[in-house]
This record gives sequence, C-alpha cells and structure tokens, in this order.
Amino acid sequence: MRFLKFSIKMAIFGFISFIVIITALYTYAYLSPKLDLKKSGSMYIFDNQDNLIYQGSSSNEWANIEDISEHLKNAVIAVEDKNFYQHNGFDYLRIAKAMMLNIKKGGIVQGASTISQQYVKNLYLDFDQNWSRKIEEAFLTLELEVHYDKDEILEGYLLIMGRET
Repeated sequence: MRFLKFSIKMAIFGFISFIVIITALYTYAYLSPKLDLKKSGSMYIFDNQDNLIYQGSSSNEWANIEDISEHLKNAVIAVEDKNFYQHNGFDYLRIAKAMMLNIKKGGIVQGASTISQQYVKNLYLDFDQNWSRKIEEAFLTLELEVHYDKDEILEGYLLIMGRET
C-alpha cells in the first residue's frame, strides 16, 4: 500500500513537473525574437582557415503557399510528416516508435523529425548528429511553431527543399 501511494505521488509530481517545464519552454519561445525566415537564403563560404571568402544571398523568389500545387503539398506532408497540422512541432508518438525501433535494432535505423524540425535544421544548423544540435533544434522548432502558422512553415520548407534539388 505504501508503494502504491508513493508511486501515485511520484506520478503526480512528474506530471506537474512536465507541465511546468513545457509551459516554461513555450513562454521562452514566445518571448524570444521571431526568426527571420525570408532572409534565410544567405550563403557564406569560408576557406580552410575560417576566412570568409564569399558572401551572397539566394536570388530565388519567395513562393506563396497559394501558388504551390495542392498535390505537392499533400505529397510532402504524406511522406515527411503526416501529422504536420496536428502537432506542435514534435510528433511524440512517432518519436516513441522510432526510439523503440532503434533500441530493438541496436542502432539508429529510423528518425522522427517533423517538417518543422527539418526546416529549422536546414536553415540554421549543421547536420552533425549530436545531442547539443538536437537540443538547439528543439528550441528553434519551438520558436518557429510559436511565431509562425503551419502554412508559413510549410511554404518555407518547400522553398528550401526546392533550392536543394
């Protein structure tokens, strides 16, 4: 009986702590400056001694979401993040499934990045697979989701992905 009471108290404490932490993170993201997405096409090229040798910006026009084919939008969402319009930047069920599969296989065989996370990574981060980059990606994803609606995020993601092809 004592163990049950202790377990219930710990579960309540954990749940309240989770809510407080999530609230604090969203408050931080909301109060942080809005990310400037339309100036994200800047390019910097450095030599092997980290000297800047070229600075330029993309000459691509920014496409409005209304000008992008519904078929393309639906295809990208179906392949990359089927719950894009239902989550807040993180698909927790998908993350849990990927973790279970990775543990089962004994290595990283599946990821669970959402469109928002991929967009932030392509704009601001390198592609190293380490915890500090994933934490920074999570904070930037929160900021993105707080300051922009889903259509604006999808619009920018499709533009960035169009540049890479």
